[in-house]
Amino acid sequence: DASGTTAWPQSLRQVWLLLLITNASVGGAAGCMDADDARRDDDFVACVVWCSDPQYKCALTASGASDAWPSEEPCTAVLAGALYFDTDTSAFVGCDGSSWSHLAFCCAPDQPDAPRLALHRGSAEDESIVVAWSQPKPNGSPVTSYTLFVTRREPPTFWAHDRPGTAPSSNRQLHDDDEVVACSTAGEALGCVVRDIDRKATHWLYLVAHSPGGTSLRSQPALLRPAPALIAIDVEDDGDCAFGPKDALVLRFAEPTNRAVDPRGEAAARSEMDATAVARLLRFSTKVGPMRGQWAEDSSSLRLFLDRSNSSDIVASHQPFLEHLSVSLQPQGWLLVRPPALSLPANGSVSLTSVPRCFLDGFEHGLHWFRESSDIEAYTLVLDQQVKRSGTHSLRLEGGSGGQYDGLSTTIGRSAARGLLPVKIDFWARTESRGNVGYLTLGGPSILESIIFFHLRDDGMAGLLSSKGYFRGARYEERRWLHVSITIDWERRVADLCLDGVKVVETVAFVSNAPAYDTLHLFNVDPGIVWWDDLVVQYSDMVERER
Repeated sequence: DASGTTAWPQSLRQVWLLLLITNASVGGAAGCMDADDARRDDDFVACVVWCSDPQYKCALTASGASDAWPSEEPCTAVLAGALYFDTDTSAFVGCDGSSWSHLAFCCAPDQPDAPRLALHRGSAEDESIVVAWSQPKPNGSPVTSYTLFVTRREPPTFWAHDRPGTAPSSNRQLHDDDEVVACSTAGEALGCVVRDIDRKATHWLYLVAHSPGGTSLRSQPALLRPAPALIAIDVEDDGDCAFGPKDALVLRFAEPTNRAVDPRGEAAARSEMDATAVARLLRFSTKVGPMRGQWAEDSSSLRLFLDRSNSSDIVASHQPFLEHLSVSLQPQGWLLVRPPALSLPANGSVSLTSVPRCFLDGFEHGLHWFRESSDIEAYTLVLDQQVKRSGTHSLRLEGGSGGQYDGLSTTIGRSAARGLLPVKIDFWARTESRGNVGYLTLGGPSILESIIFFHLRDDGMAGLLSSKGYFRGARYEERRWLHVSITIDWERRVADLCLDGVKVVETVAFVSNAPAYDTLHLFNVDPGIVWWDDLVVQYSDMVERER
């Protein structure tokens, strides 16, 4: 000023200095400018300097400068290319290294513009995502910190009309009740990691910049969609209830995914997945061998096949393993929602609950069989996790009081009404000791209404009862799992029996002339303990419904 000394107001914690120089003399004052506005031509040159320490004071005159700031701590520019004050020469050094005029004035800063958020594909991890942003225009007040907020409430539409430099609406609060601070940064940091995100929910993220001139408007919100949800596993079986090269597993998702499309949302050239890609995306609870995949055109379902290119690794196990099958999505597989939307990588799981033309015992999901005896103490029923053939549970059936058809029963599906008949019964049984135990029958609630009548005898034999009362079978061992397979021929009304993979008897006549039934019965005659597991009934087209 005219007195030669100008003290910075204490209220201005930080300020911009604007210097102008002309070829002859200073031709008046100009408005505040920032680094983006700095210009240079034949008439004048303008640059800016930022001093971040409020202890500095300036004492400037038209002819010189003195005590501008402590000589032992010269103020250096934060922004590249800005001028600074040289305490040795008591002069301002300009953008080009030349000396500047000693005339200066101070101006108050304004709030910075709203920053811009960016959620980059590939930046998400298991339950976190890297959020980045660009430095906003400071408007004379460089940003000192940022705050990132996250909310599950959809932002109001007027956010889309916010323009840099506009004042916040009076009816708007910066922090709503459901908004939480995701992270805060200081200084020049232009990003942070947001953790503990619920991948099942929709999130909106927005950013504000803080400076001595005030807090900026909110950025445009960035949308983070829920991760793709795996909702079901379907089986395309060739009718033998055994998973093999001709069969497929179909994973179904709640919405289209980022597969079979490129990052712009357009159709991709390839929608196949080789065994390596499938292994990176999926984890199976049961060994199924190397798999390859084919995405549907809308990328909402994935068909999986055994990889025939490595046939030596194919596991064509019996169908029961499918009931125990659960499939988990691994985050490293990078399954996201369909672009241009963004989500965290999917990591849900789902279990198989049914297979077409196959009845599964259901022991893995609870006991849903019916007690046939009115005496609830006749048998002790336990889903046993200790003694099991596969999966997580077997059925432990303990009891027996001399009667028949007093244990458990289940309707295995109204197959005959749908034109299907059971053609194979496969299961594993284990007994603690010898006895007349381990009865499995197919048919009605009596021997005269039964079609198949299997049981273990106290003489160590396991077999089928025929229509004329004959018992045909082979020996078994107690305290060891016995694999039983019964093949049913409805046209000739006979059955074949295999024990541990060996056919021991064939063409055993049905116990009675009863029509087809869809009920299985399990019981003991003598007191005993029998474990049952991996019980499967396979269906085929009906040959005849009644003889």
